[in-house]
Amino acid sequence: MSQEKTLDFRTVVERANRNRRTSSVILGFLTWAAIVATTWLSLFALDNLLNLPSSLRFPFAILGLVITVGCFFKYVVGPLRERSSDELTALKLEEQFGIKDNVLINTMQFEDMGYSEEQKAFINATADAATTGWNHVPLRELLQVGRLTKWSCAVVVLLVTWIAYHIVAPDYLESAFNRYAFSFADAPPAAASKLVMTPAEDVTIAEYANLDVSLDVSKFIKGKELVIYPSIKYKEGVGVFESQSVDGAEVKMRPVVGNPNLYQYTFETVRRSFSFRIFVGSTYTHSVQVTVNPAAKIIESTFTVTPPAYVAIPARTQSGPPNPVKCLPTTQLGVRIKVDQAIESLRWEWPAGKIVFQDAGDRVWNAQLDVGDSGGNYDLIAVVKDMPDIVLSSGSVLMVTDRKPEVRYVDTEMSHVVVPGATLSLKFEGKDDYGMKDMKLTFRRAQAGSQPEVLQDWAFEAPGERDLIEKSVRLKIDASQFELGNKYFLEVHGNDFCPGTDTGVSDPLLLTVKTLDADLADGSESNLKDLYAALERAIQLQKQALDGTDGLLANSDGVWLDLNRKRRDDKAIQGDLDKYQKRISGQQMAVRKTLLDGVRTVPDKGVHMAKRMKNIADVEAVEANTRAFAAGRARLDAGALKRANGYGPGTSFKKNTTQVVRFKEMPARYFGLVVDSTHNWSGKAWLDSLALVGEKSAYLDSSSWKLVSSSVKDAKKALAAPKGKPATGGVLLPSLPATFVFDMGTEQTVSGVACFGKDRRNDAAPKGVSVYLTTAKAPTIGPMPLEQALVDGDFKHLRTVQQIIYNELLALKGAEFEALAKDAESELADLLGE
Repeated sequence: MSQEKTLDFRTVVERANRNRRTSSVILGFLTWAAIVATTWLSLFALDNLLNLPSSLRFPFAILGLVITVGCFFKYVVGPLRERSSDELTALKLEEQFGIKDNVLINTMQFEDMGYSEEQKAFINATADAATTGWNHVPLRELLQVGRLTKWSCAVVVLLVTWIAYHIVAPDYLESAFNRYAFSFADAPPAAASKLVMTPAEDVTIAEYANLDVSLDVSKFIKGKELVIYPSIKYKEGVGVFESQSVDGAEVKMRPVVGNPNLYQYTFETVRRSFSFRIFVGSTYTHSVQVTVNPAAKIIESTFTVTPPAYVAIPARTQSGPPNPVKCLPTTQLGVRIKVDQAIESLRWEWPAGKIVFQDAGDRVWNAQLDVGDSGGNYDLIAVVKDMPDIVLSSGSVLMVTDRKPEVRYVDTEMSHVVVPGATLSLKFEGKDDYGMKDMKLTFRRAQAGSQPEVLQDWAFEAPGERDLIEKSVRLKIDASQFELGNKYFLEVHGNDFCPGTDTGVSDPLLLTVKTLDADLADGSESNLKDLYAALERAIQLQKQALDGTDGLLANSDGVWLDLNRKRRDDKAIQGDLDKYQKRISGQQMAVRKTLLDGVRTVPDKGVHMAKRMKNIADVEAVEANTRAFAAGRARLDAGALKRANGYGPGTSFKKNTTQVVRFKEMPARYFGLVVDSTHNWSGKAWLDSLALVGEKSAYLDSSSWKLVSSSVKDAKKALAAPKGKPATGGVLLPSLPATFVFDMGTEQTVSGVACFGKDRRNDAAPKGVSVYLTTAKAPTIGPMPLEQALVDGDFKHLRTVQQIIYNELLALKGAEFEALAKDAESELADLLGE
């Protein structure tokens, strides 16, 4: 065997060895790739279809990893690490292709050894046999082309499948990868990629803030409708909310109006951190962690309670918000708050409004507020930069009950029958827990709906009376208040200083007023029979006059306004007033005349009834007649010029032979006089010897006076005659008011006016006058404008006097009835021998 053949044959075996190893490595890699691609494709598909929980995903991921690594070592690393010598390759080829007698390995061994001529023939024969055997070896099988082709096709198919998977469902591919790669991480199902959640990442919010969560399912449902609304499952704390967790709570989301594919839910006033995820059928989103930054908190708080002044209780300090505070109405409440971090402002909100705290420094805030009458619930709201308003605390201000005062009658019968003018002794007492503000004795008709009127009241200075208050009253039965034949309740009312406390009311005392319908004069054989009759007549007349005044006041608008509620002209108004005045005045003057006529019938003027009737006629009746004559009558004045004689007592003539009205001295050239009334309340008067009083009480000479104007004919006859000349006899003033204006010629000092006080038959001397004095020009006297309020006021004053007279007359009658009844009882007792 030649050297060349040996070398060529070894080279071929080496190439075969190299080709065989390369094909084994390639085939192992293809096998490994096919197995791994199939394994993970199956696992990915399984998770996509079944949404495997982490408890299954993890072992499956381990299994896939084991298969991947194991097959890699077996099918890739193994062939790479395998080393085969040429001799071993030759043996394997002999075995694989059926080459007998080990001719390939023998030939290769013969190459490295020497041989003799005798051995040459054998070696050549062996070499020839090896060559023949090799020539029959299919070199294609050395490259394993068939297996390579088969596994290559499988890998290509799997690769195409993975590419299609990536193109058609990239979200599902990514989801499956993440869920296996991070089995214990929060990896939602693949379908969750179609859900658009807001917020999509972990968020941090301020305490007490609201968190809006929304979910857009447009891509998820693809034009269909959700059968069940999405739900949010959440759990307080920090960490991932597991999809299979049974802890926590669940809320339903609701579609947004106008967008049925958008669902929303709001977590309101979030106080603590929590995690949540949204579930839509079997799909769910990833877990979102909501971290809450703690808001400012109260670390110190106090209330300073200052009770209202009327209770005279010192201020007290107690624990502040959120603790409730109890106090009386109108209490002043001081609030001090210290917080654990800086805030921009702090306010107190409750039903009464808002109170802004003042910054006292060092995170301390102070406020003062008035509790008012009702108290209520409050919120302390802090404002922090870049955060919503925070409710630091809530609480309540509770009202302490200030009990209503206790009032009651003491040692007093609760039912009385009285006559007008009688005096009823009452005794009552009251007490309050914090101090009485006032007590009132009231009366009201004993019928439903009647309102109480005050008879007498007592007020007490703050802080009021805390001790027992005792009062005694001698109540005179006034007929203007207690009408004849009616029943009344007398009640004592007590109030304290607390605005919201009810009034304390005593038990009612029943008061029955006798009717006095019987006539004193009927069947009487007393020598006072005519006096009794006069009293009865005076009572009737006074009642008529009082009713007339009440009628005018009730119909006041009818006098002053027309049917359209517009003011009538003054002439029409004055006409109606004159009619009322004439009738009321006539009735009122008849009362006095009747009283005086009755007194004249009594021989003994010392009789109590006669004396009292005379006193009423001389005092109250005179006042009533004067007011009745003046009320509603036309009045004259000099415009803006003031009366020289002023107003009030001493400005009218008193009944004397010579009547004088004095006033402050003043210079004057012109003298104006208005005569308003007479001493007998007649509509006309007699004026005689009119004179002005000058310095040192001397009468001024009026002989040179010139008449400027007058409403009276022969007005100068009213002046006093000069010394040494006969008297003029005076002048009649046919209607009142009457006016005179004189020019005295020169400026003189005037200090009074005078005239005779003698009457001429039924014409009386003047009583009420107005004096006007000027120096520059004569005063212009004209009618005063009519004013409803002023005229009504005059009639109201008249009514007051009329009521007094009426009450006094009824009291006089009632007292006489009582006296007669006692006399009758005494006589009956004498007859019975008691």
